[in-house]
Amino acid sequence: MTNTTSIQRIRIGTRQSALALAQTELVAQALQKAAPGIEIEIVKKQTAGDKNLTSALADFGGKGAFVSEFEEALLRGDIDIAVHSAKDLPVAIADGLEIACTLPREDARDVLVWRNEAARTVAEHGTAFPVIGTSSPRRTLQIKALFPDCTCTLLRGNVPTRLKKLSSDEYDAIILAAAGLKRLGLWNGETETLAAPAADSIPADSASAGNAGAENSRTATAEKLVIQPLTFEQMLPAGGQGIIAVECRASATCLPAGRIPDDSALRALLASVCDRASFASFTVERYLLTRLGTGCHEPTAVFSQIDGGSMTITLSEERDGKPVRKSVTGDITAPAGSSGHGDACSGSAYDEARLFALADSLLEKAYE
Repeated sequence: MTNTTSIQRIRIGTRQSALALAQTELVAQALQKAAPGIEIEIVKKQTAGDKNLTSALADFGGKGAFVSEFEEALLRGDIDIAVHSAKDLPVAIADGLEIACTLPREDARDVLVWRNEAARTVAEHGTAFPVIGTSSPRRTLQIKALFPDCTCTLLRGNVPTRLKKLSSDEYDAIILAAAGLKRLGLWNGETETLAAPAADSIPADSASAGNAGAENSRTATAEKLVIQPLTFEQMLPAGGQGIIAVECRASATCLPAGRIPDDSALRALLASVCDRASFASFTVERYLLTRLGTGCHEPTAVFSQIDGGSMTITLSEERDGKPVRKSVTGDITAPAGSSGHGDACSGSAYDEARLFALADSLLEKAYE
């Protein structure tokens, strides 16, 4: 059992949206289950990415727009850990910090959502969804392969804000992550519809309102929206999609002198609640993105699936305006007698060297 007697309180940094808070609550529950009696303090922050909802992320800082405020707070000693959607992390995090924990991966699929009324629009135009809302180059590339005649238009904001924009006729359809809808309780993964937030349930300026109240307002519904999960063959996810990642200090040496004691007990506690399978996927997907030097500017997708001791990694990149995929499958189990990747994590042991070797073989295959 992890010795947590030196830990009395954990200050968790999180964005203010209800989705971020729901994900933070999952982390808090895991920590308190592993170490009953520990006090949890939630520290909410608004990031540059939350404040600017009118520009594409690539135009003002990329994925770091959701992370930098928390990394600065960690390095100042103002918070102890930060909770992130793994797909929002930049390929490089700040010196002195590390990702110490990931929770089990949620549904990694993307979903297409449209209004019932959109069916009539589609029939009138003779095409599938003339205007689709997404701010992701990855989604844009792959959805246009499915619907070549569609136009993809910038879509930013929290989940209910995006659903509100769909209901107010700004788009014929939008693309969302299944994981966020499930964690917000908007979709159970089985039904073909979900409830749209009522037009008056979300403040006009959801960013300045902090988003949390907006995302929690689900009592009234303007209409039922149709939801269609996209298969991995239709839409390959972003690296880290569906994974909650916990960032902390790699050591106390990165802190101003005398701010707080060594974090070794906290890192051990995080390792004890870490899920090995998701951590292996997180590690290999970020490794590939780092090797490729890609961020939110490029339409790159990478996704790994584990079956027993075997992992399949699929990479999708743009070639002449089309998504082109390559996949590899290989054994990633740790050799006998080895503790494996994430040795304190729960689940089976995976070998880091084999993870990276498999990823390297995928890159060789992609660029042969």
